[in-house]
Amino acid sequence: MGLDMKRNFHAIDAIAYALQAGFTAIPTFLRRGWLGVVVFLASIAVFAGSLMQAEDAFAEADFAAVVYQFGAMAEGFVSDGTYDEDVDPFEGLTDEDRQLIGTILLAWVAQFVGIILMVPGFVDVYRGAAYREPGGSFVPSFGRAEISLVVAYILSFLASIAFIIVSAIPAGIIGAVFAAIEVPAAIVLPVIAWIVAVIWFSLRISLIPANAAITGQVAFGEGFSLTGGRVWKLFGTYVLLGFVFWLISLLFGVLGLAADLTIGIGFSLVVNALLTIYYYIASTAFYGRITSDLSGLSPVDDGEGAMDLDDIASDDADETEPADALPVEAALAMTTRMVPPQKAAAPRTQKPQQSYGEPMRLRDPAYVRRRLR
Repeated sequence: MGLDMKRNFHAIDAIAYALQAGFTAIPTFLRRGWLGVVVFLASIAVFAGSLMQAEDAFAEADFAAVVYQFGAMAEGFVSDGTYDEDVDPFEGLTDEDRQLIGTILLAWVAQFVGIILMVPGFVDVYRGAAYREPGGSFVPSFGRAEISLVVAYILSFLASIAFIIVSAIPAGIIGAVFAAIEVPAAIVLPVIAWIVAVIWFSLRISLIPANAAITGQVAFGEGFSLTGGRVWKLFGTYVLLGFVFWLISLLFGVLGLAADLTIGIGFSLVVNALLTIYYYIASTAFYGRITSDLSGLSPVDDGEGAMDLDDIASDDADETEPADALPVEAALAMTTRMVPPQKAAAPRTQKPQQSYGEPMRLRDPAYVRRRLR
């Protein structure tokens, strides 16, 4: 009554939904994420083929050196702005080895491109977990929701890096002070506090990408506030889901190794690739369902309807729409509806004139003959 109660989420239900959605949401995911899956699996096949037969490597011999120089340039730009162009880490290797390394690096780049092309499928899984309709097209298009999801991932990553660096400064200072006063046992305390702070911040921003995909806008503060008061419950839920994923990986890892011994080397890579896609879908559905619970996007009328942000926005717009913007006919109809209907008066019946020469039963219809006693 007047209290703003914090919404909660159901941990076990979210985990059960995620494990099930890893299979049931595959059609939803493939509707617009099929191209990313094709590129991803093709990169895995190239990677596996290069490992099994080095002569199948097709990348240029200098490709690996170019990738290394690009990484060194990026590292130098972040650190001191300089890098050594003459350094060749692959000096002394044969051209075949250089081609193999280049092909593996190219496969990794293709995997990253495949994940980017899966973004429309991730958005549809997010929306499905939040009881909203996914995209109807089979084309992996990038709209507002897809771009918001990518931007949210980038901002979350940069925010995590910034928080790790900034929070490490006071932890290092406190550890140096404890070391100066010769309290070696206390040096571990700021390290533990720093680790806890990093975990806390990672949990607070964990729902920002899901919120961006569902709402179609990057609202960093809104996504951050969703996890307020639920940090350690989220931590326990994430750990439990990770443990379940580890058990699944252990089971299928053993089966993949057994298949490698019987069918041929490389089968386990296919199993791991399919498991990776399953984990992607299940994790996306997991974060989408928790975001839905904490945002209040739950089904109404026992699942017959759903609360949609677009409907809420349209309702608010209708309430604030000025009357001048309405057509004349609509304004008149609204005015007519605002006037309460009045009950029509019953028609008055004129009593028939009576003639005194007639019997009473003929004069008055309400006359009831009385029995004479």
